[in-house]
Amino acid sequence: MGANPFRTASTGGILKDYIDELLIVTLTEYKEEFNTSIGDTDVIIADVVVVNTKNPKESEELTGVIIFWKKMVADLRPQIQGGQPTLGRLTTQPSKAKGKSDAYVLGEYSEADLQAAMKYWESKTVNPFKSPEA
Repeated sequence: MGANPFRTASTGGILKDYIDELLIVTLTEYKEEFNTSIGDTDVIIADVVVVNTKNPKESEELTGVIIFWKKMVADLRPQIQGGQPTLGRLTTQPSKAKGKSDAYVLGEYSEADLQAAMKYWESKTVNPFKSPEA
């Protein structure tokens, strides 16, 4: 029997493993009062690509990721209407409230990051047009 080709279900917590990585986040759904282990909270469900900046075609794709970090949900929620992917490096921002943990956010990206993300995106985009037959 070969290697297991299936991924286990993911949650927003899995994104912590990708701190400082370049992410393409495509929002699929916004849910209010989603039940979590620490209570009800608003969440975003998204497909996330962890861009391999050295070899974009080998980027890691995560589907159905539940993002529950309040700051990131607030930042991303307005973008769900447009359906356009968001690019950024996963980073943390110091909390303004004393005793609270740092907030996870999508931070700025470089021109080189953008080029890597574009190479990934172009490798996944299917040309809907057929070439004319000679």
